[in-house]
Amino acid sequence: MITNAHIFALYHHKGIMNITTHSLGVAHAYKIVNFKRAVRKLLAAYDEARAALVAEVGIKDEPKFRRDLAALRENKARTPEQDKELAAMEEQDRKLAGLAGQLLAEPVSIEGVKALPYEEWKKLQDENAADNRHPEMLSGTMTVPKRFNEDGSAEFEEVDVELLMEGILWTAPAEETE
Repeated sequence: MITNAHIFALYHHKGIMNITTHSLGVAHAYKIVNFKRAVRKLLAAYDEARAALVAEVGIKDEPKFRRDLAALRENKARTPEQDKELAAMEEQDRKLAGLAGQLLAEPVSIEGVKALPYEEWKKLQDENAADNRHPEMLSGTMTVPKRFNEDGSAEFEEVDVELLMEGILWTAPAEETE
């Protein structure tokens, strides 16, 4: 099962949109184009849903909210009115964290993507191996939230990217019979 958290990590931490397909034939390269299109669509849907959550908890301008919250937390000489404001803002922040955590944990379906045969997947991996400019995009692990707690904190797990992509971007080769 793949979730919004996996898509978010693939995009923001693995740089999945930087995949190149020079070593693949046209038909297989096009499968990667469709994958990138599907990832962008899922990220846009996530961003829209998260913006709705921000509005739902009563935050009009999240960057300003973050700055104001940080300033109130740092102010050690708060007035009673500022203490009330801080408590209200922290409650909004906790509520947003919980809702955003639920959104990240939601399963997603990557539509319109056809998997590569493993031989082509291996070519794609070799072409996109880590170098001085890019991280390892198609193998290795990535850290994703596993569970979100009521207090807004999260527990994380390491996910193997290659195993996550099995059945989505690649299929296993046929077993040879003896």
